[in-house]
Amino acid sequence: MSSQELEQACKKWGMKINTSKTKIISSSNDAISIDGVQIENVDSFVYLGSTIPNTTNDIIRRTALAAQAFGRLQNVVWRNRDISIKLKVRLYNALILPIAIYAAETWTLTERDKRIITTFEMRCLRCILGVTLFDRLRNDAIREQLGIQKNIVDMIRSRQLKWFGHVVRRHQNGYVNTVFREDFIKKRLPGRPKKRWSDQIRDHLKLPLQTLQRVAHDREGWKRLTGITGGARILRGLRR
Repeated sequence: MSSQELEQACKKWGMKINTSKTKIISSSNDAISIDGVQIENVDSFVYLGSTIPNTTNDIIRRTALAAQAFGRLQNVVWRNRDISIKLKVRLYNALILPIAIYAAETWTLTERDKRIITTFEMRCLRCILGVTLFDRLRNDAIREQLGIQKNIVDMIRSRQLKWFGHVVRRHQNGYVNTVFREDFIKKRLPGRPKKRWSDQIRDHLKLPLQTLQRVAHDREGWKRLTGITGGARILRGLRR
């Protein structure tokens, strides 16, 4: 659909596009105008709370927002000796984590991304526990003292696997499933290819993607596979 067609369709239904808030991402340098106003072509923008299309930029933005929220409660909650550690952890899980890992289901994580998100997590947890880097406590020891069983990367992994099941079970002609399938037909540049979202799902469970797609259609079977440690072993006989 061209910009003129979009403009006409909006006017037909009494809608008006706010050009000051409209951005486009396009590999083309062709100018696009709406109501005589040229729309800015950008490399990324925030859409529905997420920075697209770069995952790293989104993680940096999300952790910065979460850090701001955490900082506002520094003296009121985290350093308040009248509040128990258990309650502080519950508040962290309810108020801070959702900001940090919003839309994490769609992220394709690199090792750098994992370091960024883990660094943010441990900075928060050390503050809650009342220790610093100079105390030289291992990350696992800090989580154990706080009663936290999963690190933030594992939480994201669980959310991604859950979302993968939803995507696979969606209608084949739906937008979500269509976008997922079209990811495989794009031409990839020479050299080491960038990891796709589907690649990390395969790496999570160490099974072929076709096998995972087949199992994901069974909601209960998918829950059993993704809900236990080393769950991929139960499908060893399905490898192909």
